Amino acid sequence: MLFEVEKDVWFDNENIYIVKGKENLNNYLEHSSEIQPTTFKSKSSDNPFPIITFLSSTKCNLQCKYCYADKGNYYGVSEINTFTLKNYIKVYETVLKEYGGVNQICFFGGEPLIGYQAIKSFVEYLYKTYPTDSIPGLAVGSNGTIMNEDIRDFLIKYNICFSTSLDGPKELNDISRVGKGIPSVYDKVKSTLEFLDGIPALRVLQFTFGKDHIKSYKPGEAVKWAKLMSSLPIQYYEIVAVTNDDPEYKIDLEDKDIREKFIMLCEELADYCLGLLISQESLIMPSVFVSIITSIAKRKKNSGCGAGKNITITPDMKIYPCHTFITSEREGIACEPNFRQVIKNNNEYQRLISLSREGIPKCDDCIAKSVCHVFCKGMQKDCPDKPHEERCLMMLIFLKKSISFLANDFPLHKDVIMDSIRKNLSIRKASAINAKVK
Repeated sequence: MLFEVEKDVWFDNENIYIVKGKENLNNYLEHSSEIQPTTFKSKSSDNPFPIITFLSSTKCNLQCKYCYADKGNYYGVSEINTFTLKNYIKVYETVLKEYGGVNQICFFGGEPLIGYQAIKSFVEYLYKTYPTDSIPGLAVGSNGTIMNEDIRDFLIKYNICFSTSLDGPKELNDISRVGKGIPSVYDKVKSTLEFLDGIPALRVLQFTFGKDHIKSYKPGEAVKWAKLMSSLPIQYYEIVAVTNDDPEYKIDLEDKDIREKFIMLCEELADYCLGLLISQESLIMPSVFVSIITSIAKRKKNSGCGAGKNITITPDMKIYPCHTFITSEREGIACEPNFRQVIKNNNEYQRLISLSREGIPKCDDCIAKSVCHVFCKGMQKDCPDKPHEERCLMMLIFLKKSISFLANDFPLHKDVIMDSIRKNLSIRKASAINAKVK
């Protein structure tokens, strides 16, 4: 389907093709059937082996107000709330036997570093037991409030990616991201990142913007927030809109003022971040823009949500398609020998992992259908035909801005833009390679 993005610029969402100028459009329409088919974008999830996400702890020392996981507790579905070394080993060896390999391991929560000693012992076990070059890439997804020299040395020694969250400036971050006995979560996370400055392991942020960001937004604010993120000692950051059905936190896009500000915020952010690819003022930017541009440039479709291929495991040894599915026990499968066969025979589990944007009318008719990476099976499980509008609108704005950028700015600044993209990709690639033990 061909979409007019702006005057004299069109985008074919099936062929992932930009056309500029009416003469080129006529030629394209005449010969579009001869264009080579698109392929799927190569990424870590294309590895034949699964990513294991351990819910290292289903306890959390924060009580973030918009948290999808019941403030990290996951609605109490796990009777045991912290992984033990014994269970880490059992899970790993069971998964290894079932699949023949493991792609990556992520320690998640709750707050995983509540169970730091067991994590450390497990990683040491891996390096003592298996050849170094066979050990999966390692990552910790933390809220950033627990850190000390021992943890830092551990991250360095085993080249463990550290991801955390910071939602813009202090006055906005600390409205929703709160914890008992922590005067400012912003100050705590910033201190952690500064403490980790210079370590070789990848450091990544997630910036979640919500109703408070939109209400306080004025022209120029999004650029200030982006500059704040890029001033931190990280390699890149993700940006997402709050998706929460609670009226207190939901971004109500039916509210005219909220919708207008949401659009302005996303457009301003896109203009600034895409401009960085030319100015090279900073290479630290939301990865979404690099992902969109490389998808279009290589005509590679985004293969979508990996839930089901990758697995999440709770401390009481239950397997779920992804951590976003852990709202009840009914999706959980016991991590026992032959669990893959049990999964294949479980109708509910199969229904969940088969959820797709394919066949959803709003997705089928969307300009972003082939390059969208915000579709989430976990968020669709209870309303499979209704995508989350906040994510959809953000993706739509980012894609249209990226198409315009490629149509108008890329021809004028091709060499410098390609240099910026290569540098961004090389940071991710280099950091994904597990370092030798020092």
